[in-house]
Amino acid sequence: MRENGSLRRFAFLCLASLAACTDAPEDRPATWGYIHAAVIAPNCATSSCHSELATTAGVVLDGFPRTRAQAEAFDASLARRGQRLTAAVYIGVREAELIRRLSGRWVCRANGHLFHATDGPPKVPGVCDFDGSELYQRDDDRPETVRARLEQQLPPMFDVVDYYRDAGVLLTVDGEQEFDQVKDSLLRALGDQLHLPGGAGRR
Repeated sequence: MRENGSLRRFAFLCLASLAACTDAPEDRPATWGYIHAAVIAPNCATSSCHSELATTAGVVLDGFPRTRAQAEAFDASLARRGQRLTAAVYIGVREAELIRRLSGRWVCRANGHLFHATDGPPKVPGVCDFDGSELYQRDDDRPETVRARLEQQLPPMFDVVDYYRDAGVLLTVDGEQEFDQVKDSLLRALGDQLHLPGGAGRR
C-alpha cells in the first residue's frame, strides 16, 4: 500500500532467529545457502524453514515473508500446527529518507570501520577516524543501486502489508522518529497487541 503517494519501507518480523540453529551443515535450515548468497529464497524453502522455527514457544522473524505467497504459505503452515501469527510490524519511512539512510554508508578500506555521510561522518572527509585509511562506498550502497533495489523489493512488500492489515495483525510504527522513540512505539504497540499490562514499552 502507498500512503500519500509515497513509497514506504516495510520492516517486519527476524531471520536473526536462525542464529538458534547449530553450525553443523546437517542442522542448517533450507534457506541457509540463500541467506549467505543474499538472494530471496523460494517460497517453499522459506515457508518450511520458518514453520519449523515457529514450533518453539515464540519466535521473531525479520525480513520474512517478502511476498504474499510466502505469507499465505507461512500462515497455512502455522494453522496446520494449531498456531497463528501474533503481529506483523510495519515501519514506515519515506522513500527519500530511505535512500538517504541506505546510500550514506562509507567503509574503511583497511579495517571495515563504518561511517555515514550525514548521520556519522568522519572528521576528515574520505579518511577513517581510527586508522587513517581511505573510505570507499560499496557498489550496492550507491544511490542509483539503492533506488533500483527499492523499485524491485517494495511492490511485493506492499502486498504483504495489505495482507496482514486485512488479517488484523498489522502494527504500524513511524520509522522517522529518533531511535529510542521508534523502539518505545514498537514495544507499546506489541504490548497492546499481546494484551500485556501497561503495554510492553511502558514504564
